[in-house]
Amino acid sequence: IISIPSITHLAGSALVVGSSNISTSLDRVYPQARTSLLGSVSQGVGISLLEYNEGRRHYPSMHLLSKIYGAGFYTDKRPERAFQLSKLAEQGGYQPASSEYAYFRVVGLGTEPDPEEASSIYHELFDEHGDEYAHQVAWMQLRGIGVDRNPELAIRNFEAALKTKVPV
Repeated sequence: IISIPSITHLAGSALVVGSSNISTSLDRVYPQARTSLLGSVSQGVGISLLEYNEGRRHYPSMHLLSKIYGAGFYTDKRPERAFQLSKLAEQGGYQPASSEYAYFRVVGLGTEPDPEEASSIYHELFDEHGDEYAHQVAWMQLRGIGVDRNPELAIRNFEAALKTKVPV
């Protein structure tokens, strides 16, 4: 019997591509995924393995699948499915999925746009995890998306984001 993290590792290894979004997701889901590439495993098998994990409520797998379906990597683009998976992973408490779910709510990928909900999620993440989410909060403050426009506060938050090692 293979454990769920092992399946995610195997699936991630099958799906490693040059895209920074997918690579970043793999690093979060299973850090060794990019270094232990299994060339004999096809992308279709990788997606199938992630879908198997999804059925077991494995939130990192759901998060990675939402990125795959949202971007259309190795499969048709399925924004509604991407949104659904992102929402399930976010509701399950998987923190990396929360930011993606908020992004889907801002742009309306697979759902109706809801900037106020997105702003609320980004502010919660910012309050809980600090400057790691300062860029998203600043972006919304600068443009007045889901919050009152506040360029001065946005600049302070952009500066805080630059001090982190998180890519913006």
